[in-house]
Amino acid sequence: MKLYTVPKYLTKDDRFNYDIYTTDITKEEKLQWMEPEKNGSWVLYKWEEWDMLANQKELTLSLITYKREIWNAASLKGKMC
Repeated sequence: MKLYTVPKYLTKDDRFNYDIYTTDITKEEKLQWMEPEKNGSWVLYKWEEWDMLANQKELTLSLITYKREIWNAASLKGKMC
């Protein structure tokens, strides 16, 4: 997948020593991951589903910990659909 927007830095998760970025993608884009032998394929959720999974602690610890920051970044872009 080629990103047509530049990823924007959001925050750093010091527990795992990695940065979290946001970017815009469309439903038509086919996502690829860097290390398929180490990771499963990406899953796209509607915001309501994502919120429910985060509240139930069924996402990665970083997504749960930085839920508010991720939500705020998306809502500022008008991407809350």
